Amino acid sequence: MVTENAPEFWRSVKLDATITLTDKLTVDQGYEAGEGFGGRMYTVNRILSVTAPDGNIHDLEWRFLELDGHDEMLWLMVKIVDDRELDIRVFAEVEAVGGDRQDSCNRTPWLFAAVDGEFIEDMDDDDFNDLDVCELAYSETFNLCLTDADGNDLDCEYAQKDLGEFTGTLADEEGQLVTLAEYYCENDKCMEPESVLLEVGHYENETGGMIRLMTGTSIRPTEIDVLT
Repeated sequence: MVTENAPEFWRSVKLDATITLTDKLTVDQGYEAGEGFGGRMYTVNRILSVTAPDGNIHDLEWRFLELDGHDEMLWLMVKIVDDRELDIRVFAEVEAVGGDRQDSCNRTPWLFAAVDGEFIEDMDDDDFNDLDVCELAYSETFNLCLTDADGNDLDCEYAQKDLGEFTGTLADEEGQLVTLAEYYCENDKCMEPESVLLEVGHYENETGGMIRLMTGTSIRPTEIDVLT
């Protein structure tokens, strides 16, 4: 029997499938909303499958399932390593981040690393206008203001994981190039210690690809029920 512990199970999940999450954070949110302790149900609206080009050390695949329900949009990320190991996380998008690379340079320049020792937000207009936004590297660290378990503001620093920036292709969407970077916050008070930056269509146009930044947490396969 193929279960949520197997990569082939996640490759078989289709659009409009129903997914119920029963992790502690989701159950607590459902209880606070008066829904009891049965978990929360979502519908799969979109699936993004990111695969590695040949020549990487590991066989890597990320499947991002967009979940719709309860007046919110979540992403369930299933990372498959060497066609056997699973790493599953639940994310929400950071609302302040969005648009293509050019938009992000103007609105959220902290996403990008310094160029020759100078941060983008400190550049004069001439230097900024001379940038090739498609060549910019993403920052190795960034900070977000989130809330802790008591509802207090918490400054969370995220550091890029050892994989660094990863370039792959987006399956089923004309093989668009994708840039992906994973981050982690070591502050044990942070309720969303996992983060991933996903850019779809990196080199397809001069203003870069469309960028999403997500934060969330790991989840066990036993905390997920899928009805296809």
